[in-house]
Amino acid sequence: MQKSLSGNLTHDECIHVWVVDNHQDMQVLADRLHHRWAESPLRWGLLVRGHGLYAWGTDLSEARRHVEGLEFLMACDLEMRKLTP
Repeated sequence: MQKSLSGNLTHDECIHVWVVDNHQDMQVLADRLHHRWAESPLRWGLLVRGHGLYAWGTDLSEARRHVEGLEFLMACDLEMRKLTP
């Protein structure tokens, strides 16, 4: 499913998704994202802790594909963590 994410041409590529702590003050949340974005721009989406997944693309179809791909990869990661002692 890595290839469901735009620009990924192989399933061997490691996918990194930010997990950002949520905050009720949108300016605080925006500042957190701004600082991290300056270090490494996001390509497909991010996970806001306690809130959910955000994804985007060049159009709605691509954004939906990114959501489905990221959800699947996160579900696989969770299952792998259950198997690791």
